[in-house]
Amino acid sequence: MKKTVLSIVLASTLLLTACSTSNAKKESETTTTAAETTTTTEATTTMEETTTAPAEDVIIPLFKSSLTVEDIKKIKPEDLSNFKKFTTEYFPVSASSGKYYKFDDHESFTICSSNNKDNKIDITLFFFECSGDVANTAKFSGGDGTLKSQIPFIPLFYNQTKGCLVGYRDAMINAHKFTFVEKYIDQMVDADPSEYGL
Repeated sequence: MKKTVLSIVLASTLLLTACSTSNAKKESETTTTAAETTTTTEATTTMEETTTAPAEDVIIPLFKSSLTVEDIKKIKPEDLSNFKKFTTEYFPVSASSGKYYKFDDHESFTICSSNNKDNKIDITLFFFECSGDVANTAKFSGGDGTLKSQIPFIPLFYNQTKGCLVGYRDAMINAHKFTFVEKYIDQMVDADPSEYGL
C-alpha cells in the first residue's frame, strides 16, 4: 500500500513537473516567436535631383486693365494706332503737356541693347497725333531732356526680363504696314506674337 501511494505521489509530481515544463516551453516559444516577428524599419534617404526650370519673362501689359490679351488679339493694328481710339478706348494715357500724352501707370521703362543687357537706359514715352494716327517720341534719362523722334510704334507690352518694349511697328505711316517687334535701344527685332499670347 505504501508503494502504491508513493507511486501515485511520484506520478502526480512528474505530471505537474511535465505540465509546468510544457507551459514554460510554450511561454519561451511565444517569447521567441514574438521576438522573431519584431521587424526593424530602417530609414531610407532618397536623393532627388532638382532641376530649375528657366524663369519665364516678366511681361507687363500696357493696354487698359479692363482689356485682356484675347481682346487685343481681336483688334486690328490700324485701330490701335488710331489716335482717338488709342487715347480713349485702348490705353491708359492722359495729357501731360500740350499735345503730348503719356502712360498713366508707367512713368518710364528701362530698355537695353539687343545684344548687351548691361547697356541700358530709362526712357519715358510720349504720344501725339499725326494725321489721325499715333506717333511717339521719347525722353531719355541722362540725356539733355529733349524729346527724341521714334519710328511709329504702338507698345502693347513691356518685357522687363529682356529689357524691351513689344508691339506693332508701322513701317508706312498713313499707308500702314504693321510688323510685330521687340523694340530695344539700338534696333527693332521681329518677334513671334504667339510668345505674347497674340
